Amino acid sequence: MSIIRLQRIFVFTFVLFGLLLASCAVGQTISSITPSNVAAGSGGFVLTVYGNDFDADSVVRLHSPSGVQTLQTYFVNAGLLMAGVTAIEVKNAGNLEVDVATYSTTSSSNLVTLQVTGSGSGSSSGSSGSSSGSGSGSSSGSGSSSGSGSSSGSGGSASCYGCAPSEGGSGSSSGSGSSSGSGSSSGSSGSSSGGSTTSPAGSSLLVTVTSPAANSSVNGSVTIAATAAKMSTTDGSIYSWAIFDGSDLLWVEENPDPSISANLALSAGAHSLRVVAYDDSFTGSTATVPVTATASGMTTTWNACIYTQNGEQYQAMQISPRQTLTGVLQSQMFWGPNCNPTQWTDQLNDVGQTMTFGAGSSWTYWFIHRADTPNVSAVWTMGNQSSGCVNYSTAPPCN
Repeated sequence: MSIIRLQRIFVFTFVLFGLLLASCAVGQTISSITPSNVAAGSGGFVLTVYGNDFDADSVVRLHSPSGVQTLQTYFVNAGLLMAGVTAIEVKNAGNLEVDVATYSTTSSSNLVTLQVTGSGSGSSSGSSGSSSGSGSGSSSGSGSSSGSGSSSGSGGSASCYGCAPSEGGSGSSSGSGSSSGSGSSSGSSGSSSGGSTTSPAGSSLLVTVTSPAANSSVNGSVTIAATAAKMSTTDGSIYSWAIFDGSDLLWVEENPDPSISANLALSAGAHSLRVVAYDDSFTGSTATVPVTATASGMTTTWNACIYTQNGEQYQAMQISPRQTLTGVLQSQMFWGPNCNPTQWTDQLNDVGQTMTFGAGSSWTYWFIHRADTPNVSAVWTMGNQSSGCVNYSTAPPCN
């Protein structure tokens, strides 16, 4: 037998062996995704991928006309992955293909279709960013929840992701988002006329608060509406938003939206509402609006605590509404103790699903992917209720 023929046999055997290895690696498959269709311009969300043979190296990918986007992926178990899809990816209508890849073995799964319906438009307001995170929840007392999600671990509801055993209800949460950087917000109130307040001259972005009017009176709840635009002297673009009451962070949106509208409850008394738009260099531009609340709109008690499970400690929140509370439960986490929006690190939410907590019920939710990380802070919101900034370095154990 010639040397050339031996070489050909060797090459054929090597290729065949490689194909056999590849066929083993390609064992991962997708059986379904949730949601399988979304409305164009509806904002970012968490994509839940069901299937087989996933592992810690698996990543979810989105195939779009602009290319293949690898999504920040959380491995839950061999049959479940969760990934964050940003508002940008679903801005326009069309079909997107989803698969799961493992780069270490150069393998990928079958493709499934994510339908984006409707005409699509510009940017959308949503509460998800560009990576994924997730959380857990449990409940006690009375109350109901209409949350949806994927099931993992134990709990009182098949729609509850990572819930602990509970009595009298169930919780549900997952989240997405990604951002890093440093910077600071500064500036005092700019001009106020015609019911609007703007950021001062020299700001990186022109922030205009159209509601509420400066020095107005509100009855316990206020709708804060604002826009942001580039200044002629700067080239920064909008990156994210935050609303403070004095120095206390009440609300965050990690999306590059040109406008926001947030309904927030306030305690009775005087308030200094600071609306901050951050540009892509993490520089904040601030418009400050003083208002007075003639009554308190606070109907929920928030108790930050550390939840311990299997010897690991998690950042948790006990939520106790005195009146029926309806909305999307969300939490934004930041490095350090002071809820600096430019130090954003994770998000917990309920995948945009509205939930209802009954009056007198008690709920506990926690970040399941941030075990034993004490040097963080967070702000929690649901409906118009906000916890304000909580520091987990000093939070007590959950009861």
